Amino acid sequence: MYFGRTSLLKILKKTDGIALFVAILVMAVIMLFIGGGLFLSRIDAKITSNFKLGIQSLEVADAGLLHALRSKIPNGYEFDNILCGTPPCPLLSSITFPPGSDFTYTVTLENDPDDINNGGTPTDDTNYVVVLLSTANGPNDTKREVQAYVNRSLVSFSPPGALYIPASTATFNFPTGKGEFTGFITGDDTDYDGVTAGSQQSIPGVATINATVGDSFKSAMGESRYNLVQGQDYDDSITPPTPSVLDNSDVIDVNKIALNFYNHASTVKYLDGLKLNCKGSPCTLGTDASPQITYLREAGKNHIHLDGLVTGSGVLITEGRTHLYGDFDFHGLVVNVNIGVTGGEANPGGADSDPLVLKDNAKIFGALLVGPTNGDQDLTMKDNSKIYYNKDALDMAQNLCGSCLPQPPKIFSWFSK
Repeated sequence: MYFGRTSLLKILKKTDGIALFVAILVMAVIMLFIGGGLFLSRIDAKITSNFKLGIQSLEVADAGLLHALRSKIPNGYEFDNILCGTPPCPLLSSITFPPGSDFTYTVTLENDPDDINNGGTPTDDTNYVVVLLSTANGPNDTKREVQAYVNRSLVSFSPPGALYIPASTATFNFPTGKGEFTGFITGDDTDYDGVTAGSQQSIPGVATINATVGDSFKSAMGESRYNLVQGQDYDDSITPPTPSVLDNSDVIDVNKIALNFYNHASTVKYLDGLKLNCKGSPCTLGTDASPQITYLREAGKNHIHLDGLVTGSGVLITEGRTHLYGDFDFHGLVVNVNIGVTGGEANPGGADSDPLVLKDNAKIFGALLVGPTNGDQDLTMKDNSKIYYNKDALDMAQNLCGSCLPQPPKIFSWFSK
């Protein structure tokens, strides 16, 4: 039906015509508001989604930093062993996190630019600081980057095991019959009474750097004595029990530890061998109240022989053939390395490897590290000799020279790019 202009004006003059016009106008305004509301709702939803994805990406990038820090940067001193000639050096590439999600992170590392401007190079860290960059990618092309500055923590040294054997090849002797080994090795934190449990989490009783050496250790011990090696992952619910002998990929340089303590200003040194046969009265190499760093070095036929009532606290480094006999009782860190780390002269006609022997009632509370790393080692334990992990004893050693020991990496500053 067609209405001319005159007819339309006549209709609008009527009440029902005005009502129709107003209704249409109101509906148009309402539709405008509804459309605008829907449009703004979509914008708000997208903003909310983008904000959520941004926060998630930041958290994923942070997870990448922690992953690299704990699994790709070993304990140590400087960071030269993980730097590369053409930075940034890849540490982690496109790791999905969390599993099954659309988020990934990639982490790279390079030397501190300030170090490079002041004598360092891309492969030579001289200020003990490196830079990590963690990049997270997510849905809808979401991307966040977090940069962190990393140095070494001097808070606490934790050995790989109560007995650390980073050997490429090793000879172990745990005799049966005469001198039979009936002692104990444990990575469970234990007080100086040898009974009371400490408060720290267990570490491996024995830590090696390859399965071959670990298997050699277990073979020398024998299944019937697996219960004598306890600590992390020890399991006596089966027969034979599972001994706490674990591989550890976090390799530390035992020779460097020995050399660092050797060069420390307060170290008490005996460089011509030392034989203490303290049968009647005790001989002391430091006390808990006044611990010390003691460095003993074999000199030709004058090997290191500590027998009887020898007690000590702090750090004991022995270089060359070492016998710890009698009631030897040490609180702290004991390190044995082959002759030659600081010079010295090996026993004429002696074996290529320098044997370390613990027998009688010799006890170490803290940890025993045997070097050289990736070298040949020779260890004998007889009678009732024992090695206990003790956190308090190691803290005492740490306090004597924290920088002498390899330390874990830590983030000291970071920002989102």
